[in-house]
Amino acid sequence: MRLKFYLVLILTFFFFSSCTREFNNPLDPESLAYTPPSVEIVKPFENETISSTAVTIMWVGNKPEANEYRFRLVDYSDWSEWTTATSASFDYLDDAEYTFEIEVRYKGHTDVRKFSRKFKVDAINGPTLKFYKLKNIVNLGGEFYVSVWVEEVINFKSVQFEVKFDKDKLSLLSVQKGNYVVSRGLDQIVVPDFSLQKVLDEVNNSGKIGISTGVLATSGAGPVSLNGSGEIIKLKFRAKGGGDSYLKFENITMLNSNGDVILINPPDMAYVKVM
Repeated sequence: MRLKFYLVLILTFFFFSSCTREFNNPLDPESLAYTPPSVEIVKPFENETISSTAVTIMWVGNKPEANEYRFRLVDYSDWSEWTTATSASFDYLDDAEYTFEIEVRYKGHTDVRKFSRKFKVDAINGPTLKFYKLKNIVNLGGEFYVSVWVEEVINFKSVQFEVKFDKDKLSLLSVQKGNYVVSRGLDQIVVPDFSLQKVLDEVNNSGKIGISTGVLATSGAGPVSLNGSGEIIKLKFRAKGGGDSYLKFENITMLNSNGDVILINPPDMAYVKVM
């Protein structure tokens, strides 16, 4: 009888032990010792200015052996899959302000905490031309714009340049004036006439866009030149072939209002991925 009593006692002990949570477990939300998942973003600093079009963001979790993360760069990338990685790299970043968001949890748990980090990219130094946006993701058959900007120009009058593209993956649909010149109260001329189908056909057969553009006076206008940064040309493309390709500037000649050549810094390429 006594043996039977002890067997029942032992079985009861093991039963309740298996059903009882570890109340000193810092990873268990129902434990008194629970520590919520968290992450410290160590690079870049809050509101840091990055002088590169690429950035690597690094972080450390509060329980590295148990943490997993997912992340995104707002308006640049979608949420990643859950991962144990502690860094992420982004490239072809435009000069702009960015917000990096990261979520952290313990493996196998549902308690998710979000953290963020703001930083700024100021990588393109003028005077020069630049593409906006530098990174373009488009579906096959989709249409998209890439702008050409003058960057940090002084006494700008005109520019002549070529844009080289992969004619097997992209076709040019139109070339339009940007909003920068008119916003400064000036007129703009663009040649050749890209409203002519013959001109577009020549461009798409060669994979090279040759553009000359300059600013003109309007009635009552002051000095006929520009200082600063802004969009001067809008290129519209259609994606016709899958894969990766690039837009590249070639043969740039920029002039000031005196007709002198403006020495420019080498411009960056733009990246195009057709899905």
